[in-house]
Amino acid sequence: MVPRLHVTDLGRAVLRWLDTLNENNFDVLGGHLANALASCQLRNPTEEGRDYDNSVVVFPFVFIWRAMLELDWKINSEELSRAIFKVTDENSLAIAINKIMEARVSNDRETMGPPVQTVNDRIIPWMSMASFGWTLFGDKELGGEAKGYYVVPEKSRPLLRSAVAIRRKHRDYDGEADSVAKYVERISMSAALPKDIR
Repeated sequence: MVPRLHVTDLGRAVLRWLDTLNENNFDVLGGHLANALASCQLRNPTEEGRDYDNSVVVFPFVFIWRAMLELDWKINSEELSRAIFKVTDENSLAIAINKIMEARVSNDRETMGPPVQTVNDRIIPWMSMASFGWTLFGDKELGGEAKGYYVVPEKSRPLLRSAVAIRRKHRDYDGEADSVAKYVERISMSAALPKDIR
């Protein structure tokens, strides 16, 4: 059986914008992208998402953005691996952010504990997704003065600040028919795109 490809409204909107997206208009689509990414759950009905324990209540991109917001809008791979990637819920996120702050002040990375991921190639894809393919912020190699850090530029900060301000309810999809399709559709709907009236 040949798998069918289902394109959501968000997918169609991104495709429409591809040729015209630039520095001057990216925030129009960027706000919708941030809202969609904010609804992504670590534990979800996809094959990879089903591997997480029921105690994991994490919105990965919101948690990364919230950490960046608290940490002068920047974070590096070491901080992600030693603190943020260990988070299992809202409470542990606050603890992780505090550990990163302490490590920065003391200049002692051991304050954050051991890393969960030492291979950068596994961290970069998460950050690429959190930035929607480097749209909301750039790769750490492009960090300018903050080289080695993923840095959210001024123009993206209002978009991410708005996206993290909304507290989302974690949803369980256990036993639902077509649960992956429902999950993906929920992400697309979270973008809150206006109706296409062309």
